Amino acid sequence: MIYLDNSATTPLLPSLRNQLPKLAAQFANPSSLHIWGFEAEKAVDAARLHVAAALGCQKEEVFFTSGGTEGDNLAIFGAIEAKKRRGNTILTTDSEHPAVSQVLKKAKEMGFKVIRIRTKGGELDLEQLSSAATPDVILTTMMLVNNETGAVYDIPAASKIIRKQCPDALIHTDAVQGFLKLPFSPRELHVDLLTVSAHKIHGLKGSGALYVKKGTRILPHMLGGGQEKGLRSGTENTLGIAVFGLACEEGKKNLSSHIRHMASLRQWLLLQLRDIPGVHLNLPSNPVCHILHFSLPGHKSEVVLHTLSREDIAVSSGSACSSKKGKSPVLEAFGLTPERADSAIRVSLSVLNTQQDIQTLVEKIKNIL
Repeated sequence: MIYLDNSATTPLLPSLRNQLPKLAAQFANPSSLHIWGFEAEKAVDAARLHVAAALGCQKEEVFFTSGGTEGDNLAIFGAIEAKKRRGNTILTTDSEHPAVSQVLKKAKEMGFKVIRIRTKGGELDLEQLSSAATPDVILTTMMLVNNETGAVYDIPAASKIIRKQCPDALIHTDAVQGFLKLPFSPRELHVDLLTVSAHKIHGLKGSGALYVKKGTRILPHMLGGGQEKGLRSGTENTLGIAVFGLACEEGKKNLSSHIRHMASLRQWLLLQLRDIPGVHLNLPSNPVCHILHFSLPGHKSEVVLHTLSREDIAVSSGSACSSKKGKSPVLEAFGLTPERADSAIRVSLSVLNTQQDIQTLVEKIKNIL
């Protein structure tokens, strides 16, 4: 199989797969007081150090979750519950992942005011953001990298506006698609809360983390045994967390070379597609290294995906979390016409992909057209 759907999930790194039996042996509850519980706790602590190093933050600022969706939920609900006496306005974008947009839909039902900032062409409308940044704003939640178009949003510039005009507001970014795909730290982004996920960086599904800046107060969303300093109760997924930590260690160590590899494959694919009549590239001004989005007008995405699947090639038409639900609000926000949105294809790369993978995809697209 040629797997080019790495924004949906990534395969486990071969080096990590070989360590699974050893890691799985640390199955005890990290909260248990016996020696096996202590060994499991050590594994969780080691992983926390690796995640913190990859993020460029302190280990005390890393809180483990079950993944990006829970991290976004915890950040948003935790922030608005902590800040609701100061105001009721939330700023976001018009192109967020469902893990954010659906939470904000619920927040709106709870009485909060939600303002969506335009992202046409993959750029944050900073002028609109500045106009919307009034003193009653208590939270902004804007993704770092769009999971469908690959657009990198200017979070530092947005944060600067919010810090100046809404000093009491908390700033959250969903960095799931940007983590270990471009260099950043929460401090460079000037955010208080930041979400990452293990299975987007060659770890296991069911593990992730929320960065909470030291001194930031949010309220817990899940109550129980008081794990993760009371912010996220529930017995830790020791195996998932341990693999997450190792994936972070590997990704941090090879960040520059991995980015160069994916960027070179993306650029080569872009140049190949440019020469094919009938292909329309949907390019943001500031793209991430691993996502390329294009349209094949006259050929519905679903048909193209099934055709490529029969050739053992996996791509997607957009977010795996919303691809079965019809029209993509992200592509509409980007500015695509209905025809181009209905024929959209997303190729998302990983360090495991090769130029031969790209060449095979290009040939199959030529055949389809």
